[in-house]
Amino acid sequence: MSSRIPYSSIALDIPELVALICESARPVDRARLLRVSKLFFYCTAPFVWEEIRGVTTLLGLIDGVTTKCEKTDFVCSNVVVELDKHLDFSRFDLYAPFVQKLEIFHQRTETLTLSSWEGLVARDRPLLPNLTRLSCREAPANQSHDSIIQWVNTFLTPDLVELRVPNPNGDICAMFTWLAPLLVSNMLQTVSAKCPSLKTLEVAPGTSGRDSPSIEFNIPLAIGLHEHIARFDSLRTLVTSAAALEPGMLVALSQLPKLAVLSVVSSHQHEPIMRLIPLGPNAFPSLERLELRRLSLNAIIGLWYIPGLVSRLSSAVIAQPILDEFTSRNWAGELISHVCIHSPTLQEFYLDPYYYVTQVVFLSHDNLKLLEEQQVSLRSITLCGTLVDRNVGVQDLARAFPNLSTLRLPSWRVTWQDARDLVARLPNLHTLSVGLDTLQSNIPQIGSISANRDRLSLEMSWDSLVEFSSEKLSKLAE
Repeated sequence: MSSRIPYSSIALDIPELVALICESARPVDRARLLRVSKLFFYCTAPFVWEEIRGVTTLLGLIDGVTTKCEKTDFVCSNVVVELDKHLDFSRFDLYAPFVQKLEIFHQRTETLTLSSWEGLVARDRPLLPNLTRLSCREAPANQSHDSIIQWVNTFLTPDLVELRVPNPNGDICAMFTWLAPLLVSNMLQTVSAKCPSLKTLEVAPGTSGRDSPSIEFNIPLAIGLHEHIARFDSLRTLVTSAAALEPGMLVALSQLPKLAVLSVVSSHQHEPIMRLIPLGPNAFPSLERLELRRLSLNAIIGLWYIPGLVSRLSSAVIAQPILDEFTSRNWAGELISHVCIHSPTLQEFYLDPYYYVTQVVFLSHDNLKLLEEQQVSLRSITLCGTLVDRNVGVQDLARAFPNLSTLRLPSWRVTWQDARDLVARLPNLHTLSVGLDTLQSNIPQIGSISANRDRLSLEMSWDSLVEFSSEKLSKLAE
């Protein structure tokens, strides 16, 4: 093969072909492709540099920047970035326009220390002009909060559409200390001014002191935080801490015209003290999906007494609710009923309970009877880790949710015949996920349920020690 590709090569004028080459090549091979020819460089560079993990990769392109690694303990290390007084951005500016997605931190065991910010922030234009997605999910636990915010502010661009700044553990769902509210407030002020097109924001402001054992939500956050969050007119998705449930913050969020998804994460140490607040008739005009993680069951139930927040929802996600010793055995069904009453347009419900062996989640006959009387309009329901009482038949489930197109109850063990009967009773069903009872040796003869029925997707699970012949599997597919 020739070491150089002719400049007039027609093949290299086909973006789809170049994309396929870059996608199938190993990273080390992609780097080599950059050096084949000038044309290959300009065709390949956008794919090679589109997503960067670790800001040191970019800073290494600046003449006058040096990095050194200092071992702090057996696992962690500190990368010190030093800047000379005079920096040459020529090489950096060649690659910078290709970068569209940046994860600032390379890994959670590697902190970043910058000797001086002046050389980076003094430029009169964005460092990465075409950056659209910025994240620091991999921030180490011992990375200082103010430095995290500073790194974020350094790479903000007018075209940014996604910004993810979780807690210093990198995972907003982890057990962590929240980011200081004042720092978040200052960051949001900067972001709202520099990123008018932002659509997705993930940030976890705290509500009290760093190690406070309890949070009193009747003490408002800094007013500036409310004011800044209300400026994001283009925001469509917000992932944040339980600070969003503080009255002033909730009112501010209710004014965002395009907010469609609100995801709130709490923790055992940061349980909000709920206080019902009236929201106007125009609150949350575009909110379609509400996600709640690690809130107490009482707090979750309380939120559904705020009509302005939940009345127009089409999707609800509840994961790892915190239960107590007084929680009813049938709480899952009661929660579904409560949610559907106050969210009459709800189409999708997802529940992933967090429980110990002594807190098994059941769906009872009484639960399903109540839901049948309510005439719920759910079209998709997913109940992870939820068992169904033995006296519940497929007919009870079908009557409770007659409009289902998607049913995922992976902990519910059914026979082949039960599965057939359930499908027959739910004419709109196209996705079914249940557990298969492998004790039944024979598969009943299954005829065509409906000549005009769309294809059904089955997501069945069974004991891995049981082997099924192709004949049995083909019968299920009939």
